[in-house]
Amino acid sequence: MRYNHVGIPTAGSFDGEIPLPHLKMTVSDHLNNPFGIQWQRYWDDAPYPDLVKTVPHVAFEVDDLAAALEGQQVIIEPNSPSRGVLVAFIEVGGAPVELMQIDHQARPDLLRPRLVRQGPSAARGRGRGGAGAPDRRNVMKPRIDGVRTLWNPGFMALGAGAWTGAAGQRGTL
Repeated sequence: MRYNHVGIPTAGSFDGEIPLPHLKMTVSDHLNNPFGIQWQRYWDDAPYPDLVKTVPHVAFEVDDLAAALEGQQVIIEPNSPSRGVLVAFIEVGGAPVELMQIDHQARPDLLRPRLVRQGPSAARGRGRGGAGAPDRRNVMKPRIDGVRTLWNPGFMALGAGAWTGAAGQRGTL
C-alpha cells in the first residue's frame, strides 16, 4: 500500500479546475504539488455518499484492489474513473479511504516519485549509488499502523526538522 493523494472536498472554485463530467465532479491535479493535495468539488447530482462528498479522504495505491477490499466496509464499489485506473472507497473509523489499482504500463503519467531520506551517509557519498546519491535503504514507506505515516512525494528530509520539496520549497517541521 502506497500513499497517492489526499482528496479535500470544497464547495468553492479553485485554481486549475479540471471538470470531469462523467464523474459529476471537478478536481485539481494532485500531481502538480509535492504533497498530492487534490481539491474536489462534487456537482449537485453527484451519486456519491455524503461521507465522500464532505470529509477529506486519503488515497492509497494497492497492487490488488480485490484483495485489499476483503473484509472492508465498501462504500463505493470498484469502478474505473479513467483508463488504467480502478478505484473503490471504504470507510475506516468513520472516514473515507480510497484504494486505487493503477496499471502503470497503461498510465506511466501516474507514477509518483518516492520519498528518499537524505541522511548523513548520503551526504558523505556512502549511499549505494555513489558520491552524493541518496541512500535507497532509507526510503520511507507509508504504514497504516501509525509508526511511519509522513510520506509525501518530492519531500526530502534535511535533518533537524528542515525539509525541502521537489520544487525547491524549504521549511521547518
